[in-house]
Amino acid sequence: MWGQPGAMVSRDASIFCGSPGSVVPIHCDRHHNVLLQLAGVKEVGVGWFDDPSRQAAEIERNFGRHLNLEVAPDRSEVHTLGPGEGIYLPPYTIHWVRCGPEPSTALSASFATSTSVQAERVHACNARLRRLHLTPVRPGVSPTRDRAKAAAIGLGRRLRHRAAT
Repeated sequence: MWGQPGAMVSRDASIFCGSPGSVVPIHCDRHHNVLLQLAGVKEVGVGWFDDPSRQAAEIERNFGRHLNLEVAPDRSEVHTLGPGEGIYLPPYTIHWVRCGPEPSTALSASFATSTSVQAERVHACNARLRRLHLTPVRPGVSPTRDRAKAAAIGLGRRLRHRAAT
């Protein structure tokens, strides 16, 4: 959808420790994520909506007050990860996690690229347009519109930062 990933601009890592049977609700992350299971077992569900516009609208809810999706995607697949196994989740992959019957530990290594930052800005712009009751073109349909939306959000952030200092 977004072509080449671009240069890495930030990175982070976290250790997740989960109780038996614990669940992380349906959501999507704004960055690339490599999840490596260290101990225990977990299921990682990955889903998508049949309508790309509906998928974009659900993802853009993440840019408001809601971090989790309110509805399950139309289709999904589940990946079971044991110790030493991992999964790569591209930015905006709708997913959820359920720990197995014993405690679970996983390493999450995430990173942003110049391309994923542009995608984040396009989604942020679209979310604002939806709050104005407009129906924006979903990301990836028009590179020209995507660049304009990303530039507008970037400019707005820079202006707010300057005003705050």
